[in-house]
Amino acid sequence: MKITVSDFSGSYSSINGMLDIAVTPLSLFHAAITVGANSYASALGSSLSSFAFALHKVMALLTVIKFSDGEMILPPEYGALDQSEKASLGYWIGMAMCKLVADKILEIPQLLHVSSLSDQISWVEAGSRSAPDLVGQDRSNLWHVMEAKARQRRPSSKNRKAWKMQAGRVASISGEPPATNSYCLTLIQSPYSVELVDPPAENDQQALSLDISPQAFFRAYYQPFLEFLSQRNEYLAVEGRIVYRPAAYDPMTGLTFEIGIIREIIDRFQRNQIDIPRLFETSDTDTVYVGSDGIAVRYGM
Repeated sequence: MKITVSDFSGSYSSINGMLDIAVTPLSLFHAAITVGANSYASALGSSLSSFAFALHKVMALLTVIKFSDGEMILPPEYGALDQSEKASLGYWIGMAMCKLVADKILEIPQLLHVSSLSDQISWVEAGSRSAPDLVGQDRSNLWHVMEAKARQRRPSSKNRKAWKMQAGRVASISGEPPATNSYCLTLIQSPYSVELVDPPAENDQQALSLDISPQAFFRAYYQPFLEFLSQRNEYLAVEGRIVYRPAAYDPMTGLTFEIGIIREIIDRFQRNQIDIPRLFETSDTDTVYVGSDGIAVRYGM
């Protein structure tokens, strides 16, 4: 899939340009389920309910995205969907692709919805309390803020300016300015493509100061998956250093999607050592995808 990266400056200027990254059904599944599980837990009051909702979202996405010769293709049947259905799918696609791009381009293994961190937000200015979509920390422990969007047509300059203003509303995270405040636009076309853009701020309306505890951040990110794996132990399977549990049946392939976590992460939480986990090597095969966050997805029989 082609990604256009533009308007990054300073030490990030080197990532500007046209890139091509591989997206597979399993890597898309991983991105879609990890970017939303915590926010659904906050909204629904239950990690297991949030997991069920996230799986529903993922399975819906896989019906409107086809994979062909390394490209993501929009099937013609998508046009027959109701506009309200397209709106929901577009939101989910935008979030999932933002998670993928954050990992592949900015080296951010974990992203959380800012709204799920509401108890850690300090409102510096009065007025609108709208917040950007996502926040995460990269391999160098620098914070990044991202606004995720998806459109079937190219947006206007007014839209783009509004997205940058939204991402730019975060003035500081734990006392330091974010390394980047970007927006990630997924174009729902055949083939799909993505733009990652971080233009200079054109306003001084930054109004949010986040004070994020790394321990609270990682607990929020991993908790739904840890609770999922803690249910019905007879279904657990251990393959090497990863613990799996069946999550969803795929009627299109006749296979079962399984979700897993590298055991080291489980051990850390059991010892209440919720410090910043070391980053894990990504692995992508026909049957298993292991993300840099240590969460795995695989096909089972």
